[in-house]
Amino acid sequence: MLYLLPLNADLPLLLGRKRGLIHRNVAETVLSVSMIIAAAPLGLVAVAISRFVHGLLWMVIYAPFMRRMLGFAWRDLLRIYAQSLAATAAAVAPLLASYALWAGPAHCSLAQAAAMVLAGVLCWLLVLRLTRHPLLSEVLGLLGEIGAALPWRKQPVSG
Repeated sequence: MLYLLPLNADLPLLLGRKRGLIHRNVAETVLSVSMIIAAAPLGLVAVAISRFVHGLLWMVIYAPFMRRMLGFAWRDLLRIYAQSLAATAAAVAPLLASYALWAGPAHCSLAQAAAMVLAGVLCWLLVLRLTRHPLLSEVLGLLGEIGAALPWRKQPVSG
């Protein structure tokens, strides 16, 4: 869950909100360490659960702070999360389907895995387009730059 609010440390520094960041860092670190200490005697599963709960609490600590700095609407953030969830599901669906219908991970060939990964990339791009995900323009721009930089795409220099 820590990836749901990227740049949570960088943006406050860039926007002059160091004091608020430090307060949140200290509170979140004390919370994190306390949860591990409390869970450790209960075993590995309890520690894993504490990490999940920590992720939820991390969001509660940092999300309002980021929202105040950037002025985004919760609705817009949740819409992008939903679009990303759909795109992620589309990306992994071909490989998971091939495991269920063809050969599982222990027995799949390189050809099967490569074909399903390629299908996953295509499904991911399709869902980005269908959901109008803001990442699509970034991906297409990057692909355009890569295509333009290919050696066989360069135009000869005229003298």
